[in-house]
Amino acid sequence: MTSATVGAIDIVAWFVYLFSAVLFVVGLHFMNSPKTARKGNQISAFGMVVAVLMAFIVLFAKGFVNIVAVVVLVVGFLYQTAFKKSVFSIPDIFDSGANGTSIESANCRSSKPLSRPESPGSTSNSH
Repeated sequence: MTSATVGAIDIVAWFVYLFSAVLFVVGLHFMNSPKTARKGNQISAFGMVVAVLMAFIVLFAKGFVNIVAVVVLVVGFLYQTAFKKSVFSIPDIFDSGANGTSIESANCRSSKPLSRPESPGSTSNSH
């Protein structure tokens, strides 16, 4: 298939994407009211699922080798971020207690309330 020709899969994909976009916008409209927000969220999510499924169908129809590589990379990245430490995580030196510090001891908030210093002319003992 050359780049100048449009196949049947492309025409079907365009209509499915248009349908998905309409569902997404209708779902956003339903999210304006608390009464219909749940239904709007479901409609929008369904529209996006349909669009993603159509994208995979088009990609599989046009070429399988490149898709396998992309799917393997995406699944590997998602597995790495979901079940292992994140690729962009802070090094372990901060939570290992190196140099006598840790995240908990470096926290600025204390469990004790802060006390205000007394002014020189104050005689109240309200502590």
